[in-house]
This record gives sequence, C-alpha cells and structure tokens, in this order.
Amino acid sequence: MTRPSLFIDAKVMSQARVSGIGHAMRGLVRALQDDEAARARFRIRLLTPLDGHRRLQALGLDHVEYVRLPLPIRGWDRVPSLRWLPPSRGRRR
Repeated sequence: MTRPSLFIDAKVMSQARVSGIGHAMRGLVRALQDDEAARARFRIRLLTPLDGHRRLQALGLDHVEYVRLPLPIRGWDRVPSLRWLPPSRGRRR
C-alpha cells in the first residue's frame, strides 16, 4: 500500500530572507521528519518555486522529497490573483 503524500508549500522557507513564518514552517517540517510515525504514514513533499530549490536543499532536511515547480517566486506570488483556483470557503466575493 502506498503512503499518501503530504504536500507542504515551502516557499516561505526557500526565500533569500526567511521570515518568522519561514522559521516556524522549518520547525514543523523538522518535527514531521523526526517523527517515525509520521514518516511511516506520509510521504513528506516540499513544493518549492524554481529559484528557491537550492536554498531549500541547503537546509539539510532528511526524509523529505523536493518538488520543484516550474515558476519563479514572483510567478508563484501571482497565481492567487489569476483566479485559476477556486476561491477558499472563508472568502467570498
């Protein structure tokens, strides 16, 4: 039986200047990778923009897979405004 994938948007961890949210996200990913039960249950996959992939790999996270998206960080920031995705339940326009 294959494990379900747990996709994590790691853009905040792969920027040149990591904010407090990026540090908190790194702590969350480290906690997940260190927990054997979580590793046995899920495949942890980090989604990263094209130009943030090297910075994310430099963090030295083990037991995770990196998924490089074909967009740079500026393009990734623009995706929500393009209305390609359905709106979230919390925000209605």
